[in-house]
Amino acid sequence: PATDEFDADHPDVRADLVASNAAGGGYATAWGYLAEALDRRRRAGVAPFTVLCCDNIPADTRPARTALVSFAALKDPGLARWIHTHVAFPSTMVDRITPQTSTSERDFVERTFGVADKWPVVTEPHRQWVIEDSFSNGRPPLDEVGAEFVADVSDHKLIKTRLLNGTHIALACLATLAGYQSTDEAMRDRVIFEYVERLLRDEIQPLLPAVPGMNTPGYRGTLLDRLGNPRMSDQLSRLARRGTSKIASFVLPSLREAIARGRPHTLLLLAVAGWARYMRGHDLKGRMLRLEDSQAIPVTRLANMAGNNPDPLLSHEMFAEVRAVPGFADRLREMIADIDDRGVVPTLHDALRNSERELVSR
Repeated sequence: PATDEFDADHPDVRADLVASNAAGGGYATAWGYLAEALDRRRRAGVAPFTVLCCDNIPADTRPARTALVSFAALKDPGLARWIHTHVAFPSTMVDRITPQTSTSERDFVERTFGVADKWPVVTEPHRQWVIEDSFSNGRPPLDEVGAEFVADVSDHKLIKTRLLNGTHIALACLATLAGYQSTDEAMRDRVIFEYVERLLRDEIQPLLPAVPGMNTPGYRGTLLDRLGNPRMSDQLSRLARRGTSKIASFVLPSLREAIARGRPHTLLLLAVAGWARYMRGHDLKGRMLRLEDSQAIPVTRLANMAGNNPDPLLSHEMFAEVRAVPGFADRLREMIADIDDRGVVPTLHDALRNSERELVSR
């Protein structure tokens, strides 16, 4: 993630390079298997298959292409050139909530179906799979089971990540600090529900592009039902994982754009304040939070350096475009202090009133 380059020195990669020269050798990485399979096709004069990225990550086609071509280059530069020229790597967007499996789900499956599945995946009724229509050698009829083929996935991905993923991290941090543990539990709180609803409607959606064939207001509406679904109770702790990258990727872009366009952004700023307070590593009652975040150590140090003063945290590179905005640091400082001194719900009350005034004054 730091360099966007392939880690050629990883022990599994080095072992796979040795295995690729041994007849019948097994591989430790996907790249070893894919390179071997494509090499066999190349040598047999058979058209290559498509490498379809099902990872729900930003720009999923680029890291997949980089990794496979880089691995192949270590094995055979000619193979790497052939893959780069002939193999398609369609980008995709996946939208379906899948909470972490617990003992209750395992017990339910065994009790209902008589199957001792150690890791059943429970998911919601909603599903969306959008695939870039770019294939090496024909495409499977995935549209017959609900997938949508489009020329460009980027706008679909933008809408999904800004609305769903951005709201996920905002809700996770603020609702955890308010004492909740699951999304449906938090969404039953009237003030939190109104915060999420207006964050989506008033501050995020107006920044998004119109996409042919996609009903963005309708999609926004379904998110409220999905987040509040008691049969799809999602853990706030799961949504808070990798929170630093989520804030940087899914919330700050909306905040920067709202500031640049002179649009209301109080609720977006409060999402950042909630995350900043969460990253101190303890809740409002002093109980420790489990921070599953690759940047937890440096960010927690910055978040704790000066109490409610966000200046140390704003020195982080992800705030480079907003730290100098007049009044930004002061407003963030006030919000963090309010969360600490008055609690999450009263702070949300004030933010919602201020957001309403911002809308009226436009």
